[in-house]
Amino acid sequence: MGGRVLGMVHISGVSGREVSGTTKAVSVFALLALSPDRSCSQAELFRCVWPGVRYDRVRLDRALSDLRGILGKSSVVTRSGTCQLRVPDEEIDLFRFRRAEEGARRLPPQAKFDALGLALEEWGEGEPLGDLPGPEFARHREELRQELFRAVQARCEAAYRAKQEKWLRAESEKWRSRLPGESWAFRYYLLAHAPLRSGARLVGEIQGWRDRHGSPDGELQRVIDHLTGNPVARPALLPFPPPNQLPARSRRAVGRDQELEELTEAVLRGRRLLGPAVIVVTGLAGIGKTLLVNQAAHQVRTDFPDGVLHAGLRGFAGAGMRQADTEEILDRFLAELSPDPTAVGVDAKSAALRSVLAERSVLILLDDARDAEQVAPLLPGDGSSVVVITSRRKLGQLRSRYPVHVQALQRLDDGAALEILQEGVAPADRPKYALPFAELARFCGGHPLALTVLARRLDGPLVAGMHALSWKLKEVQGRMDALDDEASEQSVQAVLQCSEEALSESGRRLLWQLATHPGPSISWQAVMDLGLAGGGDGADQALAVLLDANLVESRSGRYQLHDLVRAYALQRVRPVAEERQAEFEKETVTLILEHELQNIWACDRLLDNRRSLPIGEPDRVTVAEPEGLDDALSLLESEYETAVRCVELALEHGDDHYSWLLPTAMVTFQWRRNLSAARRGLTYACEAAERCAPNPYRAMVYRMLGGSHWNMGEYAQAEGCQRRAVRLSELDDTPESKLSLARSLHALGLTRRKQGEAQDAEQLHRRAAALHRELADVSGEAAALNAIGTLLCDWGEYEQALQLCMQAFEAVRGTSDQAGVGDVLYTLGVIRLSRGEQDMALTLFEEACDAYRAAGHRPGEEKVLLGYYADALLLAGRREEAVLVLERALVLRQLSGGSGVAEVRDRLEALR
Repeated sequence: MGGRVLGMVHISGVSGREVSGTTKAVSVFALLALSPDRSCSQAELFRCVWPGVRYDRVRLDRALSDLRGILGKSSVVTRSGTCQLRVPDEEIDLFRFRRAEEGARRLPPQAKFDALGLALEEWGEGEPLGDLPGPEFARHREELRQELFRAVQARCEAAYRAKQEKWLRAESEKWRSRLPGESWAFRYYLLAHAPLRSGARLVGEIQGWRDRHGSPDGELQRVIDHLTGNPVARPALLPFPPPNQLPARSRRAVGRDQELEELTEAVLRGRRLLGPAVIVVTGLAGIGKTLLVNQAAHQVRTDFPDGVLHAGLRGFAGAGMRQADTEEILDRFLAELSPDPTAVGVDAKSAALRSVLAERSVLILLDDARDAEQVAPLLPGDGSSVVVITSRRKLGQLRSRYPVHVQALQRLDDGAALEILQEGVAPADRPKYALPFAELARFCGGHPLALTVLARRLDGPLVAGMHALSWKLKEVQGRMDALDDEASEQSVQAVLQCSEEALSESGRRLLWQLATHPGPSISWQAVMDLGLAGGGDGADQALAVLLDANLVESRSGRYQLHDLVRAYALQRVRPVAEERQAEFEKETVTLILEHELQNIWACDRLLDNRRSLPIGEPDRVTVAEPEGLDDALSLLESEYETAVRCVELALEHGDDHYSWLLPTAMVTFQWRRNLSAARRGLTYACEAAERCAPNPYRAMVYRMLGGSHWNMGEYAQAEGCQRRAVRLSELDDTPESKLSLARSLHALGLTRRKQGEAQDAEQLHRRAAALHRELADVSGEAAALNAIGTLLCDWGEYEQALQLCMQAFEAVRGTSDQAGVGDVLYTLGVIRLSRGEQDMALTLFEEACDAYRAAGHRPGEEKVLLGYYADALLLAGRREEAVLVLERALVLRQLSGGSGVAEVRDRLEALR
């Protein structure tokens, strides 16, 4: 059983049955035979065989059934939405031709001439693929025609070198008649017939070709110069046809238009240089480097008249496959470019290649390079050749020797990811599954190979397939399995494993540690601290290895892993011997949490210097001490998401120490950023603190949790937490417990006022003020006095309220407690406004905002802006200023998580 595609398509069946023509079974056979690995998705198969028709599984099954009836039941296998043709290579003319043509490449000229003659006998009469209709077959037909022309050129070249003059004259005459405008056909015609032509006739034929077909290309011009004795011709250059080892066009690089433009511009710019131009396209395994380079090379092919050389270096081929041999590649390149290569050894052949390329303009593609040493012998010297290298590494050593343009490929954006994922889905069906598609794309993180694998696996029952894949992808342990497609032999795990196998032991260990680190990113110093686990060091060198391998990304001075790399490392990488794994993991987690706690605490002390925590001195970790409040806020902003996830890591490992200290250290900042996150973290902290913290600190955590409820308007829950804090503080008579009691009483008083229990609130605040006075806590006493002044203002006792708050202001203004200053200024503004002193009130509100802003206290500033400030401006007729105040409040609401944004926006719209 088998068939032919190099002419009219023909299938020979198992029982002597033969079919030709343009039936659907024949079309399916031809398309599968031409597909990579003779495998194609069902959706793609249908689109090509039935162009413009909506996908119909019944039609496709009928055609596949007909094909099986001809070739045998096992000849076509359908699996996971993919069809594969299982017919031996020797039974299909195209593969017999390619195998023979490949075998002829390294032969000497006469043997190559004979071998290519046998290979070309596979081509039938007429056009390849016969009359099969549709744009896809038209594209394949043109690609096959070009493949034929390349083989004919190669045989003409071999004939010229082997001095087969008679054959070359007849063959070149035939091809010049068949392809009169093709430069290569006329080139060989001239070489074969020039010895038999007079100079005048030769010049006349050349001029006639120019008149009909325009200017010759570079190779034809060299032959003309060589034959006519033009003094500008290079005398040492023999007029052999240019090599064209460029692989066939592959699928479009989706979402890479900008990168494609950048790469083609770099190639063309490099061609204009006087020395060698080297371009390295680098990126994570499976990110689409080869696809992009192939597409760019086809676009610039005509700009390199001396041809294209290509070599797959197999630098990351994985276990069981050896890297390409550099000397073998040099042999192949020299055989294409030099008529009589005699150099021996890698160094001599490398020098010979540089000599041959010195006056040529060749595009050289080196795919999947492992390191600089592998590619260095293949690089040209002088001349206008350009080398494009793809590698999972950044090849830093190469950049130290040559001027190199590096283009790093990043993950695809959401639009491109969805385009790949939905490729096999009918456009009419896509909107129905928009959300599941978006979720699947999110799990792939813009990784082209992962998206391609998922797209293949989605062929078939769409809904069931999407839900099953989604469940697998949600679990780290199942993610690698979900991104492994046996039918197409495409696997994210396999390509990442090849990258991992190339790492050093320290690189592999650090990769696992970075995957264990929960944050979306990690600072350089935190990475260095991880290197201390297991008594190790040299984390800087291991990090450099991972960065060079594109397994770690660097952004804005921080480092992160692609989600798929993280999943692979956690599931597959073994950082140390199995008997040491548990100990190593525990030490790594402790270093992660200690580093995060110490650095958060260093910042928090600048936000609230009145608070203390039993954190102690740093244990083997480095702390980035902030230079001031702004620096502390900036550090907390960059570290915030990581800190939140570190709390989850501590809970996951059952570490009570960090489970209560980390959320408590973060709360001052969180109150300024995200109240609901503060409430959630402190809920966990209370549970952990109950098991391991001393009474004053247990009270503190409950008080902080109560404050979170209070700020969210949940006063009943706030009261419960604060009463618990009071009870815990009353268990001891130490100064620490007294201070905790004073603060708990004050917090409870604020809640009771909100609940309408003003008398109770006043008593609580007075008790708090007395305790703060006893402990010489100026800021605490000022806060309690300010709270009492607020109550007096509520009751209309403005004079007494003013006196108390002025007393509080005089006390707190001499401290570093800017948030406390803002509290008192705001209350003073409310009192002045209540007394009808409008201008003075507006000044106080503005000063309160300045104080809160200086403290980085967004909730406090928002309270002033939305509480009285905007309304007071409106009452004063200052409408435009009121709009600015509300716009600032809107920004603060959005920064703190978006709660209540609509309310502020409505107020703004009413004024505009």
